[in-house]
Amino acid sequence: MANTIAGSNIAAISRAGFEAFKDMLAPISAFSTNFSDEVRQPSESVATRIFPSNSAASFASDYTDSPDNVLTGVTVTLNQNKFTNFHITDTEQSKTPVDLMAGFAREAGYGLAKDIIDYTLGLVLAATYGDTANDKVTVSAAAFDVDDVIDGIEKALTNKKWGSGSIILNYAYAAALMKDNAIKDASAFGTAGSAAPIQSGRVGTLFGFPVYTYPVPGNSENLTGMIVNPAALAVAVRPMTAIAADGMGSTVSEVVTDADSGLSLGFRMFYEDESGRLFGAYHALYGASAAQSTGIVRIVSA
Repeated sequence: MANTIAGSNIAAISRAGFEAFKDMLAPISAFSTNFSDEVRQPSESVATRIFPSNSAASFASDYTDSPDNVLTGVTVTLNQNKFTNFHITDTEQSKTPVDLMAGFAREAGYGLAKDIIDYTLGLVLAATYGDTANDKVTVSAAAFDVDDVIDGIEKALTNKKWGSGSIILNYAYAAALMKDNAIKDASAFGTAGSAAPIQSGRVGTLFGFPVYTYPVPGNSENLTGMIVNPAALAVAVRPMTAIAADGMGSTVSEVVTDADSGLSLGFRMFYEDESGRLFGAYHALYGASAAQSTGIVRIVSA
């Protein structure tokens, strides 16, 4: 029998919000991530690794002549302790056949993921990743096109010696890119499946770089997007140990986990007898640390 509180299926509600959380968090995959269902406490640290760039060396006598290229350790402190919650009343639940809690759960999942992305992208600063012509692409949204993407990738591959990366753009710059005939014109974009940008509203991949659209948080440095290597930033997300809710009529807590990535999120539901309200809440501990200073080419408006 399904585990329920006040007639609501807890597993279905927790999964609805988690799927929204996971989808919204997609741009984080551009960086080095450390996910797990291991519960942690606030301000604990997580040790993760990044893969630095590599280059070939002339062979002389053995395979130890060139400098070693090893995994670089990065410590991420889980210093962000955030939650989103939602509730419905007995009356609201009884007047509609629609599962209101699942709808609220999806919005709560989106909200928590957005907080994680905003915090992470807020670490993309000129003081960390450089402010020379080789470290950024300066262009207005109105003028932004595929050529600017090519310029940024060229700076990344040539000057910063990357082997791979991703692109994150705010909505205005992504919209400008969609208007470029190199993307809008299906025959120019490619062959099979080339109409996908028009049909889905997503660029998908440019020159081997996945493109993510997100409202990049504005700052005094006019940041509007970035071309990133996974080694640029390390991000860790963990669920927190559930705390007993004394005085509540009934409480259920669980950790929802994605089997493929290991991404996990804490969820709890409880019914408040006094007010006749059913609550749901998602809770995550997370943190991010700047890693390789050559790992980002910023896109700025001025």
